[in-house]
Amino acid sequence: MSYYKSFENRTPYQASKFSLFIEALFQITAVVFIFVGFEYLIWRWNHSINWDAIWISLPLYFAEILAFIGSLLTIFNYWSHKDAPKTKPIHFLSEMEELNGRADRPIKIDLFIATYNEELEIVEDTVKDAIKVKYNYNDVIIKVYLLDDGHRDGTNPKQENFKLMAEKYQVTYISRENNIGYPELFIGFRYEKSKYQ
Repeated sequence: MSYYKSFENRTPYQASKFSLFIEALFQITAVVFIFVGFEYLIWRWNHSINWDAIWISLPLYFAEILAFIGSLLTIFNYWSHKDAPKTKPIHFLSEMEELNGRADRPIKIDLFIATYNEELEIVEDTVKDAIKVKYNYNDVIIKVYLLDDGHRDGTNPKQENFKLMAEKYQVTYISRENNIGYPELFIGFRYEKSKYQ
């Protein structure tokens, strides 16, 4: 499963620069599409419905209406190019919430790696990259947790030992007693307290 290794050193593509011409071209094309689409649906209803085979003709027409509505939603979503404003990275807790008398402190970041049946090699690469994550401020603590719903903690010799791998990279390993869904996420945890916390 190391096919992805050849992509390890890729750098992200540069974001496309905003072009007023391209946005205007899209909007003009979208308006033309909406006009033609409405005209087509009106024409279909008045001249193209096969009333002798209504059982297939009407469902097909309604499917075309749904496809047109989907296109309208796409146009609405992409109508105007607006980047999120760039803001300074958060440093202290007081920048996120009211402290109500509590002492201020730098924020803490938890990285959760959820796994169920992935191969150890893939998860190990994820862990190795996670512990390299850096934040803009050196006093912000980043903790990595390996959440294993596959119960691969070394008790079953037929399974790969994910707990041992987590200890190798000094990340906290957490496994649950059962795989109940998210409402019970923190109920029934078999929490392995780590010296790396």
